[in-house]
Amino acid sequence: MYNFIINHQRFRKQFNQNELNGYSEKNNRIKRFPQYVKNYYNFFNSYAKEKYKLIKNNCLCGACNDIILSLTDRHCVNFITVVCKNCGLIRAKDYYRNQDIEDFYSNFYRTNA
Repeated sequence: MYNFIINHQRFRKQFNQNELNGYSEKNNRIKRFPQYVKNYYNFFNSYAKEKYKLIKNNCLCGACNDIILSLTDRHCVNFITVVCKNCGLIRAKDYYRNQDIEDFYSNFYRTNA
């Protein structure tokens, strides 16, 4: 079981495609959180999941004493964010390889958001 720094359902929930239609920007005049963008969500749950690889992202202070902040990013894509109990740095638990980041920003960034 995970240990969370903020014990709120929003940070513990993993979303599926059917639940996200209510968060669509086009259906709301007021911005809601999480902010569901269908193309972004689909890209990371299909292409990126197959082609990109997540690697461990260690804390800069060298400690391995993290607490989970959230299981998803603001667009409901599974992406674990942690806080280091030693130094307080907030970071991604795992992050994409450099070549994956370069590919995303070169070929997909403005077309999927």
